[in-house]
Amino acid sequence: MASKHVAAVIDACTASIAKRDEADAASSPSTLFHFTDLDGLAGILSTNILWASLATELNDASEVRYGLDLAEEVLRERIASAATDFDVAALEFLVDPSSAPRPNRFELFPLVISLCGRADKSGMWLHYGRGGRGVALGFDSSIAIEAKMNLSCVDYDPGSQRTRIAELLHAGREALGASPPPSHVRDGAHLTSMYMSWLAIRFKHPSFSEEHEWRLSVQAIAQDGRIQDDTTFKYRRQGERLIPYEERRLNGTALLREVILGHSCSFTVEAGRALLASHSCTAAVVRSNVPVR
Repeated sequence: MASKHVAAVIDACTASIAKRDEADAASSPSTLFHFTDLDGLAGILSTNILWASLATELNDASEVRYGLDLAEEVLRERIASAATDFDVAALEFLVDPSSAPRPNRFELFPLVISLCGRADKSGMWLHYGRGGRGVALGFDSSIAIEAKMNLSCVDYDPGSQRTRIAELLHAGREALGASPPPSHVRDGAHLTSMYMSWLAIRFKHPSFSEEHEWRLSVQAIAQDGRIQDDTTFKYRRQGERLIPYEERRLNGTALLREVILGHSCSFTVEAGRALLASHSCTAAVVRSNVPVR
């Protein structure tokens, strides 16, 4: 069982991030698109399962690193301006998580499913839609509730990102109360720095803003190397990499509203309709008019 001050910091950090997630979910597009290949389409239809992959093992791990690097920059600026023990310790643990204190050494594993708010831009088909040969699955935005995951809009604004980092640091420190003992300060700083990875998956460099990306996310937390909840990791090969993921089950195909075949996808609209009909799915099947080859 977590110590009282540990639980307070975890709750405060979770609430700080969840507040923005809830606002995002309330204003999300009615349809969110998940790009995949034909095998992915067939697999999702036959199993009603989506794969939530470990964010640090996605194709471009620098996406997560961007947010953590920005958090490090913010902390260094704060320390240069008016150093506090909390900020100094948070920076230490952000740079070297292995230096976290025991027995309250935690690790957070953010798992994500990438979505897009639209499917009519060539860049999305080039980077996510297999160069126009893949498909875009249009899901009702309530998929977040059914999959029991957070829904967030990726933040591409450095000013907003800095504000959210500062809010998280404030929440973690305030949860410790006035004049906490040094050991509690270090515990709290460690936990807050850990939650930076949970916040960082919501950030991307401004140059990616045309993607209109949304993300479904869920976290697994380990204490001293042991997962604390019922998360069960599976693994898939991608080239030379082994990617951890968790299965998130849907209740049938009712939330699938539309299947868009890429402009260069070898699958025909007629074959797509037959495939969906074989799974009692009534989603529309159309061909993308974005000329990506």
